[in-house]
Amino acid sequence: MIYSATSVTCLESKPEDTYNFGQALAINDNYIAVGDPEANRVAIYSYDESQNKWSRAREIYPPKNSIIDQVGSGFGKYLVF
Repeated sequence: MIYSATSVTCLESKPEDTYNFGQALAINDNYIAVGDPEANRVAIYSYDESQNKWSRAREIYPPKNSIIDQVGSGFGKYLVF
């Protein structure tokens, strides 16, 4: 949940998100990175001031054929902006 002086917002998840979705968070201005290490991805949300809402803008995955490119290998367990 994102807290502000005027509202509370829940970020939308997707059916393919695992129970580890949200294990790690990084926030920078109008962006939130949400780690899902079991699914091996990081979801990036951006804030649209004109609509006053957060949207899932993209997903980041580890490089193909890398050691960490295995389901559940922990990509997204730790995040830093």
